[in-house]
Amino acid sequence: MKYLISGLILILSTSQILSQTLDLIVTSKNDSIACKIDSTSSKGIHIIAKRNNAKIKICIKPENIKSIGYNVIDRKRIIPIQGQIYFLSKSSDVKSIYNIRQNSISLEIWTIIPSLVYTRVMPVSSKTGFTISGGVSLFGAFGTSTIIMGNSNHAFEIGGGLLGYFGHMVDDWNKPISPIIRGGYRYSARSGFIFRGFINFAIYDGDGYPLPSIAFGYGF
Repeated sequence: MKYLISGLILILSTSQILSQTLDLIVTSKNDSIACKIDSTSSKGIHIIAKRNNAKIKICIKPENIKSIGYNVIDRKRIIPIQGQIYFLSKSSDVKSIYNIRQNSISLEIWTIIPSLVYTRVMPVSSKTGFTISGGVSLFGAFGTSTIIMGNSNHAFEIGGGLLGYFGHMVDDWNKPISPIIRGGYRYSARSGFIFRGFINFAIYDGDGYPLPSIAFGYGF
């Protein structure tokens, strides 16, 4: 019985959280619709929206949909317009971590050493999320995780990870792996272009050695 009660509490709390957000559909005409996506079928996406404070159901054909965002709009921030279900004129007005392209490949240069890096973004809310990155160069490899805070264009990241060395770098540092701490800025363009600038600190014998880095890449 206690498991059943716990499950019901979890379901109720989750639905309460989700009820504070709405989905976003951007049409091929760049109209943005605040709604709840009800279901999908061969005919299209079935949504529930409001017009004149009354709920209405609409089916939108797939060819008329430009993009879809789930739980990206805070219900409290919507100002109803009499007789309309649209609340934004352009999709670019929606700035949310959910709208960042979740995968990216970039060239990241640490001081003067180039690395090839893959990054995955995992949104938690419209303003926060996590990232996981892995990179490799001729001199070593690294793995990091950061907290990302901001919106779909501009964000701040802070986190840490591990930096491993290859070849003579192991002899120079006397250790094959060093912890790193990093923080910096991320810019994500709607076109997919990504810029990231970081200050990284490699921790060695209790001291931090600064290793600035910049990255240019593409999100998909």
